[in-house]
Amino acid sequence: MLLENPNTRGCLLRRTYDLVRENHIEPLLAQYPFMREWYRVGDKELLLPNGSVLAFRYAENSGDVDAMIGK
Repeated sequence: MLLENPNTRGCLLRRTYDLVRENHIEPLLAQYPFMREWYRVGDKELLLPNGSVLAFRYAENSGDVDAMIGK
């Protein structure tokens, strides 16, 4: 969806960063190695050429999610 809709944002959320990395980031970059150049490790975001961003985030509880809203 983000590739089809320029300048949009998406967020993939799991309980821990290890789960995000092991179940999503690593498989994504293994399947689509060309996307490695789009991935920003420090920001934990995939910056697509069309201006869209997929943020990889983690939250242990609902308070963590509430703190994320609006960022």
